[in-house]
Amino acid sequence: MSRISAQSISQIFDTARIEEVIGDFVQLKRSGSNLKGLSPFTNEKTASFYVSPAKQIFKCFSSNKGGTVVSFLMEYENLSYPEALRYLAKRYGIQIEEEEQSAEEQKETSVRESLFIVQEFAKDFYVNYLWHTDKGRAIGLSYLTERGFSSETIQKFNLGFSPEGRNDFSEAALKKGYDHTVLVQAGLVRETETYTSDLFRDRIMFPIHSLSGRVVGFGGRILKNNPKAPKYVNSPETEIYHKGKLLYGLYQARKTIVKADHCLVVEGYTDVISMVQSGIENVVSTSGTALTSDQIRLIKRLTENIVFLFDGDAAGIRASLRGIDLVLKEGMQVKIVLLPDNHDPDSFAKAYGQEGIRKYIIENEKDFIRFRCDLILEDAKEDPIAKTKLIGELLDSIALIPNAISRSLYVQMAARETKMDEALLLRELNGAIERHARSEQKEIQRQKEREKHLGAQQEVSSEPSKAGLAAVPSPDQETPLMELEEPPGYRIEKALVELLLNHGYKKIVASDKVIEEDVSSEAQELTVTQFVLQELAYNEVHFKDPVCAGILNRIHEAWLKGRDVLTAEDFLESQDGSAELVADLLFEKYKISNWEEKGVYVRDRDESLSQYASDVILRLLDILLYEKYGKEFENLPMDTPIETLKRAMEYNQMRIKIQLELNRVV
Repeated sequence: MSRISAQSISQIFDTARIEEVIGDFVQLKRSGSNLKGLSPFTNEKTASFYVSPAKQIFKCFSSNKGGTVVSFLMEYENLSYPEALRYLAKRYGIQIEEEEQSAEEQKETSVRESLFIVQEFAKDFYVNYLWHTDKGRAIGLSYLTERGFSSETIQKFNLGFSPEGRNDFSEAALKKGYDHTVLVQAGLVRETETYTSDLFRDRIMFPIHSLSGRVVGFGGRILKNNPKAPKYVNSPETEIYHKGKLLYGLYQARKTIVKADHCLVVEGYTDVISMVQSGIENVVSTSGTALTSDQIRLIKRLTENIVFLFDGDAAGIRASLRGIDLVLKEGMQVKIVLLPDNHDPDSFAKAYGQEGIRKYIIENEKDFIRFRCDLILEDAKEDPIAKTKLIGELLDSIALIPNAISRSLYVQMAARETKMDEALLLRELNGAIERHARSEQKEIQRQKEREKHLGAQQEVSSEPSKAGLAAVPSPDQETPLMELEEPPGYRIEKALVELLLNHGYKKIVASDKVIEEDVSSEAQELTVTQFVLQELAYNEVHFKDPVCAGILNRIHEAWLKGRDVLTAEDFLESQDGSAELVADLLFEKYKISNWEEKGVYVRDRDESLSQYASDVILRLLDILLYEKYGKEFENLPMDTPIETLKRAMEYNQMRIKIQLELNRVV
C-alpha cells in the first residue's frame, strides 16, 4: 500500500476552499467577515458554527470542535486523515502522488477504512455486471431503460445489477484479495453456521452514499415475480451504514437544496432518480420509512424549508404524520403536495417534466397545518368524537413548533378551518405544550441518569473557599469556576498560546523578570516569544494541559533552532488536538480583555503588549502558587511550628506582590 506524498498534501491544502467544502454540508450565511450556520455536530436552534474564509478554519462553539477543512471532514464524515485528503483531491481534481508505506504502516489501516474500500469495490462490481455482461444488459439494463432512465442518469447514480449465483460476488471479491470477514462486516455477505451467500442476488442495485459521496451501503430491487422474496433488500446496519441517519439522493442534491432553499421529500429510490432526470434535483428519499430526527437535521443544515410529495394513498399519508411532527419540532417550514390521481413521484416526474412539476408544486402546495385541517374535516365528517380526537392530535403537532408567534397563527388558522372557538383551542394548546415539556424533562432526566451510570457525566471542579493569613484573594475569587466553565489555569495557558501564535514575532520592551527583584533590573528589547519563554523558564512554570504544553514545546524547540516564532498556520494541519485549539483561539473567544464581565481584570493587550504579557504570566503564577501552597497554609492553628509560619509568610508576601503588580486592591 502507499501513502499520500507531502507535496500532494500541500497542494490539497492550498487548493481546497473551506467555505466551499463545508457549504456542501451546511447552509452558511454571511456574518461579517465570516460565514455562519447551524452546527452539524449538535442539535442547536441558534447558529454557533462559524467558517472563516480568510483564515480557512471553522469553529463550532456548541461542540467546541474546530480546525481546517480536513479536520471538518474527519469529524463530520468520520474519515481518517488520508481519507479526508483523498476526498478533497477528488473534489478539486488533484492528482495524488503516492509514496510506499512500510509493513507496519499498512497494518494500521482501520477496519472502517476497509469497509469503505470493499463497498466501493462492490459498487464497481455491480456497475460492471450491469453494463458488461450479457445477463446484466439483457435483464438489468433492459429493465432500467424500460423504466425510462437514460444512460447518463444510470451512471450518475451508479446503478448496477447483482448476479444470480449464490457466491458470485464474494468469490470475485476474494480473488481480488478482500477479506471474507470484512465482506461479512460490510453486510455484503450473509454467514450462518451452515452456509454463506451473497446478500444481493439477481437485483437492481442502488448504491447509498454518505453526504461526502462515499458508498456506505446498498438497496437491491428484485425483478422476478417471487412472492417468497422481498421486493427490496437493504444493507444491514454496519459501522459505516446507519439507515436512520442517511437520505437517499442527498449527496447528489445537497448543492441544489442550498441554492433553491427548499428540499423535496419522496419515498423511494426510483422516485428520486426520475425527479432528477426530469430536472428537479433538490429531492431526497426516505427509502420507504418515516423520517427520523437525524435525517431531518441533515436537511435542516441545508435548508429550513421542506416539501413532502404524496400520492393519493391516505394510509401512507397518515403513516408519515409522525415524521412530519418531528420536522415541526425542529422549527422548519413544512408544506404538503398531493400528486394528481394515479400518479406517484416517479410517474409524475415522467409525465409532467421539469416546468410542469415546478408549476404544479407552486399551485398545489399546502401549509402542513392547513393540510391537517382538511384531513380532519374529511375523516371526521359529522362525528364529533372523531373530530375531537383529530383536533387534539393537530394541537399536539402545533405544540411542537418552537416559535410562539407561529403557534398562535396556526391556532387561528385551525379555528377558522375547523369552525372551532379559538380561545378553547388555545387552552388545549397550552395543555399540550405543558405535556410536551414534562415529557422532554423526563427524557432529559433519564438521559442524565444514563450518562451518570456510564460515567460520562463530568463534574466541574471548583476551589474551596479561601482564608489565608491575610486577606489575599484566591486566583479565582472574582471569577468562579462554574461561571468560567473552565479552570482559570487552563484559560491562562490558552491565552499565552494565543499571545505566542498571534504576537510572538513582535518586539516589546520588558525587564528580564516579571516580578522585579531589584530596582536596577534593566529593561531590554525582546520578542514576545523570547519574553514569555524566558519568564516561564525562570519561574519554572510547566503547562498542565497536554495540548497547550505540546504547542509550547514546539514553539520552544523552534526558538532554540533559531526560528523566532511559529504561527497559527504551523498547527492547523496537526492531528494531536492543537488544530482545534488554534482554531478556537483564532476566533478570539478567549481574549482576556473580554474577561472583565466575569470579574477578571488585566491590562488591555492593545494598549501595551508588554504589560499584557506580564499580566497574563502573573495571573498564571498566582494560580499555580495558590494550587501549590494555598491549601497548606489555610487556617493555620495557633500551635503551628515557626518554620511553617515563616514559609506561610513568604507565600503570603509573594501573592501580595503579584496582586500589587496586577494593580489589585489587597
